Amino acid sequence: MPGNLPPPAVMTLKTFPLIPVILLLASPACDALATAQDAGIPWERVGKVAPRHAKEIIASNLWIGGEALDRDYGDYSKYKSYLGPLGAKKIRLQSGWAKTEKTKGVCDFAWLDAVVNDALSQGVQPWIQTSYGNPIYEGGGTVDLAGGIPSGEEALAAWERYVRALVTHFKGRVHEWEVWNESDLGDNIKKPEVYSELFYRTGKIIREIDPKATIVALSMAAMDPGYLTSFMEYLEARDAVSLVDVVTFHGYPSVPESNFEKVGRAQALIWKYKPGVRFWQGETGCPSTAGSSGALSHIAWNGLTQAKWNLRRALAHIGRDIPFSMFLLCEYSYTNHPDYVDKPKLNTKGLLGIDEKTLEVTTVKPAYYAYQNLCSMFDASAVLQKDFKYATSSDYAGLFVYGFKRKDNGRHAVTVWFGGQTPSDENTYRTVTLGFETLEIKKPVYVDIRTGRVFKIPAENFKRNKNDVTVTVPAYDCPCVIADEAFLKITK
Repeated sequence: MPGNLPPPAVMTLKTFPLIPVILLLASPACDALATAQDAGIPWERVGKVAPRHAKEIIASNLWIGGEALDRDYGDYSKYKSYLGPLGAKKIRLQSGWAKTEKTKGVCDFAWLDAVVNDALSQGVQPWIQTSYGNPIYEGGGTVDLAGGIPSGEEALAAWERYVRALVTHFKGRVHEWEVWNESDLGDNIKKPEVYSELFYRTGKIIREIDPKATIVALSMAAMDPGYLTSFMEYLEARDAVSLVDVVTFHGYPSVPESNFEKVGRAQALIWKYKPGVRFWQGETGCPSTAGSSGALSHIAWNGLTQAKWNLRRALAHIGRDIPFSMFLLCEYSYTNHPDYVDKPKLNTKGLLGIDEKTLEVTTVKPAYYAYQNLCSMFDASAVLQKDFKYATSSDYAGLFVYGFKRKDNGRHAVTVWFGGQTPSDENTYRTVTLGFETLEIKKPVYVDIRTGRVFKIPAENFKRNKNDVTVTVPAYDCPCVIADEAFLKITK
């Protein structure tokens, strides 16, 4: 694995003799059944994953995006009732300098207060990005992605006043501040010193006002080594590398398990200047339609493939112990944006669908329920087993396996899926046999995270020989879980 990025648990293997078992899906009749939509698990169903409200969850590395409110492309008031029930523990917001300071020197945080206070009331912690620019100032930058970053003394002085007011206003309610969004896009990648200066000034103010706050840097899209080197050298020359607590990265690959080599190289570079800087996935997601605005618009996505992509992308991160923010809770529309007059305005990456004109929620997508199930099962009490070992006699490429252990009862869960390709719009199951040296499972169940359905694993498919355990299950291109019944909350 390039760099120092923590390797996935699937990379740690150990072979040992597997116990012969009866393959449940071995017969032609079962194989035919397995290829039918949602019919690949002909076992006794014991219930479904019970949703857990964010208030029930103490901590989690599964978060959700609430972006684009700063430019009125979305309306939080119209989808806020879906936030807490999702079970994601944090929400990413953009502060909207231009929306907040429409008259020079006058900051009105009422719109952002409403969002922050409501999220907190639902048990969801906001983390806020300081962005974008403000055209009322000369050199103040622009209000959109890849636009101009504030530069020049007048604009930077105004920016500093805004940041000071922002952090002071939300101190005690917001503890994590991200400086700008995708600073390395467009022409900005040619001018790393512009963002470096902005981060340096912003970070100093945040540290002064709230010394305990977490400062989040870069929000990388390109992850260009030259850009990252220039940024870190700029800070090092000013004895300010300590301002970087966290680095965020983004990415929208068609194959959800990919791009980690690039992240590993970026991590290795940053760690040369400040070892141990944490990395978060700050923004990534998948449309539910072809022709969406933004990334991945060229692929004919649908509700099924969006749900699959999202689950695989999320588990590929938490399986590497990287906090993960899903982009995003609700669709948004570039309603009045001059650059989108003749382009698709609707960004369909949201877990909720909207009316493009009114912004009212019209659809709760399968991806919402899938992510809700994931959040219910894999909060911070489900601890990644970094030294997790398994063996398989199933000769399939692209098998992803991660192990987790619940803190309170020591019970295990193992996630399994076929990856390495863009998700299919069909559900084709294949039999997988896995062997484990130790597996703390007393009442084995099988969970399809996408649907939330929970099945009892038959005795002939779960064999124990002293400490060794062999399990035979159906798997497809979406994560499923082998777990102890006590690992998750089940409802009928």
